[in-house]
Amino acid sequence: RRSRSTLRKSSRSSYGESSVDDSSGPKAQMKILLNEDITCTYLKSKVSSLVIDGVVQVHLNPDSTPEIPFELNIIDPSLEIKEIYENVKYAKKNPASCNETNHSYIVSVKEVGKYLPIAKYRCHQELRPVPIRVQTVCSTRGKKSQVALQVCVNPRNKGSLSDVNILMAVPPNVKGESVKTFPAGGAWDSNQGCVVWTLHKLRRGDKFQVQA
Repeated sequence: RRSRSTLRKSSRSSYGESSVDDSSGPKAQMKILLNEDITCTYLKSKVSSLVIDGVVQVHLNPDSTPEIPFELNIIDPSLEIKEIYENVKYAKKNPASCNETNHSYIVSVKEVGKYLPIAKYRCHQELRPVPIRVQTVCSTRGKKSQVALQVCVNPRNKGSLSDVNILMAVPPNVKGESVKTFPAGGAWDSNQGCVVWTLHKLRRGDKFQVQA
């Protein structure tokens, strides 16, 4: 028996549940998770590039029967997705249900009790759901340089942001290891040649400033 699960791509993250229950046969209960990573680059306080990569995962509950095939539909009504690839280990395209706004797959998983990646996608670069805005002010005095970053979280975000990394590139002629940040928390990353601030959670409308 085949069931149908639908995931509508309408926000930066989504979560859903679905089930297949046949009292005369096997059953499957699952969770479906959509997660998106946004990489935003600013140049002179303006957005110069923005990349959105997403992954759709399925979690089959431990008491479910594995390898029950089901149809997974990823609906993209705004045509935000540029390219999408299924994980051939668990999924195959379902041409009968595919169209411009619906990416359909037949999914069958063996493992239970853990999240498994079913499909990955990338959105169009023209998409601009900028979650935060970063403005910079730089000044130099003698051999020392100071940078202030004003971070503003978009008040129209549908939820809080988590695991946010802010990277500030440092020119090669500047000794990055000598950096001091205020408030404390920024760290010099010699591999990337930048100062990194890691923020675990930002709420809608939050504003704050960091200096280095």
